[in-house]
Amino acid sequence: MLTNFDDERPSLQGTFELYSGLILDYAVTPLPNAQTMLTFVDMTASARAERALKEKNEALQKADGSRTISSSTSPTNCARR
Repeated sequence: MLTNFDDERPSLQGTFELYSGLILDYAVTPLPNAQTMLTFVDMTASARAERALKEKNEALQKADGSRTISSSTSPTNCARR
């Protein structure tokens, strides 16, 4: 027999990725009368777009870094006397 229920139930939230590649954000929210609300949001498209932007940014920074190194050592950038 249940005689008491702890009213201080913690909320939980996080993200998990399934083997299928689906990325879900979840939240567990305690409600009155010993009820609980579970929320799931599909974040797959947003996560893929974010990854693509990060990869493109890293590639641009790498290309810019190699261009800066090669242009700083070229004879045209040397000081003339």
